[in-house]
Amino acid sequence: MWFEEAKRNAPDTVSDDFAVYAAAYDEYAHYLSTVGYNLDVVFSTPEGQQLAIDTSHTLTPAIVRYVTDECSLSFGESHDAPTS
Repeated sequence: MWFEEAKRNAPDTVSDDFAVYAAAYDEYAHYLSTVGYNLDVVFSTPEGQQLAIDTSHTLTPAIVRYVTDECSLSFGESHDAPTS
């Protein structure tokens, strides 16, 4: 998975951000598993809504820049690979 590779290889400037995001993402993924990965259930409860919000807020601009610029990856968007 690209996220695991990016987390392992993150430079010091974003490694702490990745650690925080990874912990939040793991908690969110665990919660999703308890409701059968049904996002309608997640967003129908205050607890699920808050967990989704808290997780998304740990995805810092530094992580996004690292993943999209340094790793040439995307968050679900289609981009051509760099040619250089």
